[in-house]
Amino acid sequence: MTGLLDKSSSSYAFLNMIFDTGFYFMPVFIGFSSTKMFGCNQYMGAFIDLAMVHPTWVAMVSKGTPVDFFGIPIMLAKYSSTIVPVLLSVWIMSYIERVVKRITPAIVKIFVEPMLVALISVPLALICIGPVGNVISQAIADGSMFVYGLLGSFALAVLAALYPWLVSIGMHKALSPISIMLVAQQGFDPVIRVVALCSNMAQAAAAMAVA
Repeated sequence: MTGLLDKSSSSYAFLNMIFDTGFYFMPVFIGFSSTKMFGCNQYMGAFIDLAMVHPTWVAMVSKGTPVDFFGIPIMLAKYSSTIVPVLLSVWIMSYIERVVKRITPAIVKIFVEPMLVALISVPLALICIGPVGNVISQAIADGSMFVYGLLGSFALAVLAALYPWLVSIGMHKALSPISIMLVAQQGFDPVIRVVALCSNMAQAAAAMAVA
């Protein structure tokens, strides 16, 4: 935009890599953090999500050739920068882990338990849970864009007016995943970030007016 860096230069690529790292591997951070809520092993949560963004899987998705797991077809889907597929996968994994803990003998628990959890959870995540999560994510993003397209600035004004009350009860955090999904799928967020900025600027102007 400013012309300070050539987009084809290695410096631009390096800076873009730094910016994109957190966004690309966001499922891993979310998976690790969500285990606290679901009451399961943090490292297994991160492991499941790392498998969903593994270079081998990414290469399969990019290639586009149909793949299967022992005859079960797998939907090729990209899981980097996603939220819903990750949360669903870790949630289901938490139940799998509890069952495995109960049936695994104590003498071999240290290595058999994580192995069984991984062998069950990863295929399940890629075959079933991930695709369902992607459909939900797409529906949320499409729904947000539909409301924005239908009501336009009026919808933004109403949401911006309600935003301070959402902040006061902590519900504004529920809008953050929608913003991230919009950026991941549309490349930009014309709704949530605009609403937050307008609301904050309005409050700042009101505070300055009465100061």
